[in-house]
Amino acid sequence: MPIKAHHDIGCLLLPSEASLHSRFVGDYLICEAERKMSKYNNPARKATHKGRFFKKPDAKDLQRVSAAAERWSKIQPCFAPDQEILPGDETDRLHRWGYRHYREMFNERQLLGLELSCRLIEKMPNQRLRHALATNLSDLLRYQNMLCRYDTWALKSLDIFSVHGFPVGLIQCESNLLGIINGQGANVGSGGWTNIIEKYAKAKRYCDAPFEVRRQGAGKGAKAVRIPVAGEWIGEGLNGSRRVEIHCADAADIEPAIDLAPGSLGACRT
Repeated sequence: MPIKAHHDIGCLLLPSEASLHSRFVGDYLICEAERKMSKYNNPARKATHKGRFFKKPDAKDLQRVSAAAERWSKIQPCFAPDQEILPGDETDRLHRWGYRHYREMFNERQLLGLELSCRLIEKMPNQRLRHALATNLSDLLRYQNMLCRYDTWALKSLDIFSVHGFPVGLIQCESNLLGIINGQGANVGSGGWTNIIEKYAKAKRYCDAPFEVRRQGAGKGAKAVRIPVAGEWIGEGLNGSRRVEIHCADAADIEPAIDLAPGSLGACRT
């Protein structure tokens, strides 16, 4: 399902790819120096410099951050959490870093994007679609917070639960809210709406046609082969008019009590 941004807010919500923030909280130094994680190639330096290059934020990038923060300050949030972070084995780490409320785990651009997403989902008239998008939003929250880190090997952001117990790092990663799609139509990186919906769609396709995975071959030449599980599906009910009944009765006198058509029984459990 495509996700479309309103023209007046889309550019405010989206960093080019992923942004890195260096930030200490509470009594520590606060430094919101944002480095854009948009990879580029520099032919003039490629021969002398090894490693990856990342684009620094320009004036337009910083203006988008400021515009999103300004817009967030002018709206009355309905969904952003106000709850205090209670003491616990895992949450005590947040307290040591100066976090006192769950809202502090998000920056203004993330709060704005998530708030507007919640409002759009709430207005969905179709209950099934509304519940599906709410499920996707729950998964999206794992990436749309400032406790995420950047995986320099995989070139994507890592969700908050990639490390157990609310990891607070010195370098923070902000994922693109809507997601990034390359020229071939494939998702780039992680943590955006397009990434989450693609994963949800794969899960739904598996529910309709479950399969097992079997490895064929050995060593580096081994391949994973999908083996369909015939007749199986996962869900609340199949589409169609088929009626399913379950009866608990004595087979000796079931005929008078229950009207069963010949050949209508699918299984008998004893």
